[in-house]
Formats: sequence, structure tokens, C-alpha cells
Amino acid sequence: MCAIAYWGLAMANLDDEPRALKFIELATYLKNDRRLVSSRESMYIDSLAAYLKAGPDHDRERREAYVKALEGIVIEHPVDIDARAFLVAQLWKNRESGIPIGSVVAADSLMQQVLTAEPSHSSRLTQVLLWANERHPAALLAARNCGETTPGLPAAWSAAGQLFEHFGNTSEASRRYEAAIRVHLGHAIRELSPPDRRQGDVVSSVASLIRLCATTGRCREAIELAQMLESIPRHPRFNNPAEVDSAATVGRDLLDATLARYEKWDELITGSESEGRNDLRDKVLHLRMSGRVFYSRGEPVRGRSQLDALRIVDKNLRSSDRLPEWMGTFNAAIAELEGWDLLANGRTHEGLTRLRELKELGKNEFVTALVNAGRLEEAHNDLVDETRRAPHDTVLLARLVDIRWKLGLRQEAEQAFVVLRDKAGGLDLELPVFARLGEAARGLGYARDWRTRPFAVSAPLDRIAFDRLGPNRWMPPKAPEWSLKDGQGRTHSLAELQGRPVVVIFYLGTGCVHCVEQLQVFGKHAERFHQAGISLVAIGTDDESTLRRGFSSKGLAPYQFPLLSDTGKKAFADYRLHDDSMLTPLHGTFLVDGQGRLLWCDRDTRPFTDPECLLQESMRLLANAKSKLAARDMPRDGSNSSD
Repeated sequence: MCAIAYWGLAMANLDDEPRALKFIELATYLKNDRRLVSSRESMYIDSLAAYLKAGPDHDRERREAYVKALEGIVIEHPVDIDARAFLVAQLWKNRESGIPIGSVVAADSLMQQVLTAEPSHSSRLTQVLLWANERHPAALLAARNCGETTPGLPAAWSAAGQLFEHFGNTSEASRRYEAAIRVHLGHAIRELSPPDRRQGDVVSSVASLIRLCATTGRCREAIELAQMLESIPRHPRFNNPAEVDSAATVGRDLLDATLARYEKWDELITGSESEGRNDLRDKVLHLRMSGRVFYSRGEPVRGRSQLDALRIVDKNLRSSDRLPEWMGTFNAAIAELEGWDLLANGRTHEGLTRLRELKELGKNEFVTALVNAGRLEEAHNDLVDETRRAPHDTVLLARLVDIRWKLGLRQEAEQAFVVLRDKAGGLDLELPVFARLGEAARGLGYARDWRTRPFAVSAPLDRIAFDRLGPNRWMPPKAPEWSLKDGQGRTHSLAELQGRPVVVIFYLGTGCVHCVEQLQVFGKHAERFHQAGISLVAIGTDDESTLRRGFSSKGLAPYQFPLLSDTGKKAFADYRLHDDSMLTPLHGTFLVDGQGRLLWCDRDTRPFTDPECLLQESMRLLANAKSKLAARDMPRDGSNSSD
């Protein structure tokens, strides 16, 4: 056994310190045999062991001591470039925990030694992060090669994208966010897991690209990405729509924000009433958003009905024992609609004052209120200030052009239009906010398509074949095939279930009490799955004779679905149900659709025992998959699908 390998496992599990501590204890035990480790490896093991054993109660002290220990390795072994990389990485981590680095330049000089010796070293990401908070041009220089030298690290692409966005290069930022997403999805497909199960999940990268697309006028792409996030498989632990930072909630909120930003009112209201939006927070957000839509469209009666509904919810909430943690958002929803209602009743000053005080209300929405109130000059002044703060926001620029044109400020309108045209390569001219510029474009002598250039892709990224990184949209992986026998010697296979969805349960034999409980729970729900058109099958580690003894004297199976034998654990391995570090098999539950695609999974040291949750999610995922297939096969341009 290799001591330094267990040190590596401990390093890979630092986010789970109890697990990391077990690995470093094994490494320390093996280190006692001096034939198995070098003096340098011993220093690595001892320094990490001291860090982990100190525990989080002495966090600052252990972090500072760990830096000293890594400095010792650098001094004792000057040719070890990885020691320098680990040292700089720890300095950055310490800064994130409130311990100043002292000199970023000095830390960067250590990193330069690493990258000079090995330009493709993965620590280039650390260099980007090191400079990121400084907002220094050196960070941009590091970001330019970050993703390309470490193409398999989505965090490297994403960090570089954030820096390019900060420095105003939106095309470079966009491509790097896309690369991060592709790498995330590629890894997830290869691992047979939904993309939000991976460390450093895909949600933040997708959210960054959605916001950038929405800012730069690429509405359609922003909507597609938000819908992808919203449709990712849901799980009570990993992607629970009730959690504000889940993929489902983030995607839903960004979708609503994008539709509102581009005045897709009907889609916004219809979407807010769709399936999967049944919790109270969603209802509140829907009432707020639809109320804003009705008031801004000049339908105060319908807007007031939404406000009244919010007030009823407010009364019910305040009569309860416990207020929700998002009560601040709820209060803001009522305050906003009350502001719109004051405007609708002619109490302009009071309404605008109420809306201006709302920090949650975006500038675009407040400008709409000003325009509706006939305060064009105030709207113009607000937009001038906001476009200085956000010079790449095409919606704000378009509104500035429109208002200047309406105010008769031709020269100023043209100045703003020149800036907008230069940033308009990716936007959709059919969107209302841009379509309204038709009159100004004609008056200024521009063509119907007044964009000056297509969306730019910079030269350095041409060296990266993006398709090889992974897909740009989530697609369920193909479920591995299996063919196994039950206790009666009959062979069952995944192939024979083609055309019918199936839930496949992997259990650790009938000797596992928790597994038996899981099978019993699913057995009680088997008929409901059957009525939904979903088969059930369980694959375990028992041999055929053990399974055969489980049948009654009348030959009836103990459950309402087949139990199959996989003593060699090949199917377990194919479905990634093996903890390589602990050398033990894992429990697993999977949903495979009729086309053999793996739509949902649960892998854990414990069996999944919530069939009701899985049934509801299965029906949602299968319905989504069916609608996507129908959309794909739908004839376009009125042509016949058989042509």
C-alpha cells in the first residue's frame, strides 16, 4: 500500500474533513515504514496530518502553521515545483478565510517559477484567483491562457470568464463560460450523473453565462440555458426546488428575470403558472412578477388583484408561528406592487418614491415606471447614470437611445446608438426593446439590421475544439446494458425493457437490513409505478440460490418486481457504484427511460427510500423528455415530416 496515495486522497477530500482525516491517518500509519516513503513525502504527510488533526476550532493557527510547513518543503526540496504551487494555493485559501497574504506580487513570483518550468501546470487557475480580487491587468494576462492550458478544469474557464467580464470583454467572457459548462456536462455524462452532483457544480457557470447573455441582448440563449437549469434532475438532497440555491430555483428565477427584461409578458405569466412552481415562495414571486406586468401594461385592475392576493398571503403568514427566511423578499413584493398601485391611482410622487426605495427593483423596471408616469427626463438621467455603471448592458443602452429620440435629443441619441451598435452582434432585433428603435434607426440613416458586426470570437480560443470539451446543453447519458438472472434462472436485460421506463435498484444483498427495508418500501409502491407505465427491477449481490430461497412455497416472489443476481458486481461497476477509496460497493437507484437514457440517479452509502419522491420526479422527467422529442420531430416551416 502506498502512503503518499492516501495523502492524495486526503487532499482530494479536504471539503469533507472527517473523511480526509481517515485517509491521512492511513498515510501516517504507512509512513512509519521508511521503505515506503521518501523524506519529502514524509513532510507532505506530516504537514497535512497536523492541519487536519488541529481541527476547525483552531482554524487560523492551523492555516498559518500549514503555510510554514509548505515553506519548509520548498526550502528543503527546491526542485519540487508542486510544493510552490501548493504553497501559493494555501496562501490564497488563507486570504479567503481572512488571513492577508501580505504581498500578492511575491506570491505570484513563486507561481511564475512553477509556470515557467511547466506552462500547462494546473496551478494557473490559482494564479488567476490570486489576482482576481486585485482587479489588476496581471489577472487578465493570467486568465488569457488559463482555460487553454487546463482544459479539463471548469473552474479555470469560469474564473477566466469572470475576469474578462470585469474588464469589459464580453465575447471572451462568454466563450469561457461556455467552455466551463461544456466541461462540466462532459464530466457528468462520463460519470453517469446529473451535472449538479459534481464538486464545483455547473449551476454557477450557467448562471454567469445567462446573466451575460441577458445583458448583451442574447435573450434566446439566456432562456434556453435557464430552462436547462430548471429541467436538471431533481433530488431531495442535491437539487431541491425548495432551496434558493438549487439548480431548479436558480434556473426558474433567471428565466423569469430574462423574460421580464425582454418584455415577454405572456410567456412570463404562462411560465410562472406551469408545473413545478407550487411552493409558497414561487407563488409570491409569480404574484409580484405578474402584478408588475399588469401595472406596466396599463391594466391596474388585474395588477390590483395580484396585490390583494399577496396581502392575503401576508395576513396568513403573520398569523403563523414561524415566518419564512425569505420574508424580506415577500415584503419587497408587497412594497413594489403598492408602489405601482399608487402610480395607477395618480399618486405619482408617492409611487415613485416607494419604488425608488426598493433595492431589489432593477433599474430597467424603475425606468419603466418613470416612462409610464411621463417622467422621460428623469428616466433619461437615471439611464445615463446606469449605463456609465453598466456600459455593456444592451437593454439599458437601447432604452437610452429610445428615450433620447423621443425627447428630440437627436445628437445624443446617435451617440448612444453608435455604442449600442458596436455591442449588438448577438442580440435579437425582433425583441420589443430593440424593435422600438426602428424609427430612430431610420431617422439616423441606418439599415433595417443596424448591428455593425456579428458576435465576435477571439483568436486564442480558436485553438480549442469546443465540441471535444463536452456538449453545450445537458443530455442524459446512455444507461449501461446488463443481462442478469433471477432466482428462477430466468434472464432479464435492460434491452428487453426498451420502450418502457424502468427504475433499477442496486442493493447490497438480502443480508443488508437497510436494503431489505428499501425493497419493501418500493414493493408497496410497485403498483403505482406500474400504473404510471414504469417498471421496477432490483439488482443485488446475492447469488441465484439465495434469491431462490426468497420465494414462497407457492413460487411467489417476495416483492412485486424481479430481483436479479450480480455476484461479480459488473453491473455495479458499470453504474459507478463502487467507492474506490473505501473499496466498497454503493447503493444505487436509477431511472432509465424507454430509449435507454439515464434520467435520474441516487448513489450513496445508504439506500434511497422515498419512492413517492422518485415517482413524482420520474413523471416530470419523462414528460419533459417526451415533449423534447416531440419538439425535435415537429415539422418546420409548415413542411410535412415525411418529406
